[in-house]
Amino acid sequence: MLAADVAGLTPEEKHVVAARALVAVSSRPLVLSHWTAAVVEGTDVLRTALGRLHVTFREPGARGLEKVVGHVLALDDEEIVERNGLLVTAIGRTVLDIAAGGTFMDGVVAADSALRNGLRPEELEAAIDLAGPRRAASRISRVMEFADGRSGSAGESVSRVTMDAMGIHPVLQRKHFDRDGFIGKSDFFFPEVKAVGEFDGRVKFFDPRYAPGGAAAVLWAEKVREDRMRAVNDGFVRWGWLEANDAHRLAPVLRAVGLRIPARF
Repeated sequence: MLAADVAGLTPEEKHVVAARALVAVSSRPLVLSHWTAAVVEGTDVLRTALGRLHVTFREPGARGLEKVVGHVLALDDEEIVERNGLLVTAIGRTVLDIAAGGTFMDGVVAADSALRNGLRPEELEAAIDLAGPRRAASRISRVMEFADGRSGSAGESVSRVTMDAMGIHPVLQRKHFDRDGFIGKSDFFFPEVKAVGEFDGRVKFFDPRYAPGGAAAVLWAEKVREDRMRAVNDGFVRWGWLEANDAHRLAPVLRAVGLRIPARF
C-alpha cells in the first residue's frame, strides 16, 4: 500500500493495515489481542490507544517483536477466532483484556460497543469466567456493571464515564413524542430537570456513511428534531469530544440546564 493510500485512512484502518503487515512478516502465527483485536473486529476503542499493536502469547519468552506490546496470558483455543484472515481474541475476551489492561474509560468504551454490536451480557460474563482471575478484577467488575449497549457511540460512552465522576446518571436513548408523533431518541435524558443532552462528533455531519446527503442535510434534520424536542422538554444541550472527555468543560454545559454538579468541577 502506497503512503498516499494510507494517508487517507482513519486511525482504525491504519491500525489494521499495520496489523496485517506484522502478521505477514512474522515467522510464527500471531494472535492479535486487546485494542488491536477490537479494531479488527469493529469494536470501538479510544484512538489514543492505537499507537502500538497488541499480541498475546501463551508461553513466556515468546515476545520480542519491535513496536509491539506482547502479552503473555493463558489463552484457550475457544478464545481465538479468525476475522478476515487474521487470528484475534474473541470479542468477549478482547473486552476483558482491555478492561484489565486499560483505564476504566477504555473498558467502558469497548464493552459498550461490543454490547451495542450484539454481544450478550451472559457471553461477556462467560468470557470473564473462562479467562480466570486477573489482578485488575475490581476494575473489570466495575466496567461490566457500568457497560450499557444502549450507549450509541464511543463519544457517548466517554460522556457517561465523565458524568459518572460528577454523580450524574442520565437515562439513555429515551423516546420523545409530541402531538405529531415520535420525534426520536435522545442520547441522554436528565429526568430531574426534564432536559435532553446530545453528544455530537464530526463524523455525524461529515462522514458519508452517516451523512449521505451531506452535512447541510444532516444539520437541517437535526435542527427540526431539536426544535421539536425543545418544545416538549425544559432544556436541551449539546457537546463534543472536548467536553465529553473533560469534566471541567462538561460541567458548565450540564449546569446550563439546571443540573447540580459538585463545586469541584
